[in-house]
Amino acid sequence: MFALKVAVLLLLITIIAVNPATAWPCTAQEKDQIVGVCRIYILKGALVQLPPQTGPCCGAVRQLEKVHKSPQMNCIASKLNAADLQKYDPTKVRHLDESCYQKH
Repeated sequence: MFALKVAVLLLLITIIAVNPATAWPCTAQEKDQIVGVCRIYILKGALVQLPPQTGPCCGAVRQLEKVHKSPQMNCIASKLNAADLQKYDPTKVRHLDESCYQKH
């Protein structure tokens, strides 16, 4: 009986710890959406332009994070292909999370 209780407890802990809503990665379609909406903020180059928090770029970032229930810009940056990497800075993509939530 004790072994059964331990097994049930471990099963419950596993179910709680692994949130199935965050288990799937971002998609290429989501990457294309973020790149399309946030294009001017992630271009390669020395100029750093922060997106307005009430603008469409931050809206898309927040919506994607709402769907996945976690920050997604690292995933989006990892989806940039060779052609994207010629134009866009993956570091700027990764920082969209912070840019869209901090006060500036």
